[in-house]
Amino acid sequence: MDTITWRVENSRRADLEALKARGRFGERQAWRAILPDQRAVMKWNGNPFELDGGDGGRHEDDGAFFLLSYWLARYHHL
Repeated sequence: MDTITWRVENSRRADLEALKARGRFGERQAWRAILPDQRAVMKWNGNPFELDGGDGGRHEDDGAFFLLSYWLARYHHL
């Protein structure tokens, strides 16, 4: 899994309809959640409806956002 915060611009896609309402930080949002492999790297408190995100690959996020859920599932035998 890539944890580099690459720039993602989904607002140009014709298959994603944008809402008129904006997110809590003023970002444009899609009508439905964007798939994890098509959106910017985010933690669990991020917005899965955010159309554009990332910072052009200038930072690398830690792996806690997927390792935490993995080990939580392992602990509960899921």
